[in-house]
Amino acid sequence: MNRNFFAGLFVGLGLLAIVAFKPSESKPVAGVQKWEYMSVIPTVNQTKMQDAFNKAGQEGWEYVGLGTFHWFKRPVE
Repeated sequence: MNRNFFAGLFVGLGLLAIVAFKPSESKPVAGVQKWEYMSVIPTVNQTKMQDAFNKAGQEGWEYVGLGTFHWFKRPVE
């Protein structure tokens, strides 16, 4: 094979790589979800705790865990 063949092949593959791997200009940028948090102090009275948890759920709060407090989160709009 001659030099012109390899030169043409090299240039052709280079152009193909540029076209094939060109970054998309219209990629949507994903937003970052923002949260707000609420803590509830545990009580011995189970009825009061259940009422507080039910109220939080109706307001869009999601229970996320127990530490010193009970923690809830919900998305910030």
